[in-house]
Amino acid sequence: MGEITEIQVSKGLTKQTSEKEWLKLEYTLKAKLDSTEEVNAAKAQLEATIDSWLQQAFQQKQQPAKEAKPALDTEHAEVYEKLNWEDRTGSKGSFQMLRRDNCNDLQLYNHLESMLKQSKGNLSIGNWHYWLGDQGYIFRRAKKQKQQQS
Repeated sequence: MGEITEIQVSKGLTKQTSEKEWLKLEYTLKAKLDSTEEVNAAKAQLEATIDSWLQQAFQQKQQPAKEAKPALDTEHAEVYEKLNWEDRTGSKGSFQMLRRDNCNDLQLYNHLESMLKQSKGNLSIGNWHYWLGDQGYIFRRAKKQKQQQS
């Protein structure tokens, strides 16, 4: 077999949305690979992305039109501590960066990214402010502590 230079992943889901109605969704993603060693990681990343899209699409379809978007899970800030954040310093001070291609928990990354997209790219969770960067990057900075006056 020759060297693998491209991967295509397709996934779909069909669910019954009412007594007489079914909904079928299918997504296909393609990725070009720099080396054969990237095949498994690329496959996992593409599958996770499609799974996230399918889940979001069906959640939106199942909710009544009057209902607001699902509540964001901002109660469990500690779960994001286990991600492998990289310390950085910029013009506004220190912050942390998380790269999708180097993340130790892609499912949690996708969940956080999904919440950020729902919040137009900015979100406060616990003592951190999170924001989306370029494709594949999430950033966070510790919130400034409010000083108490005596």
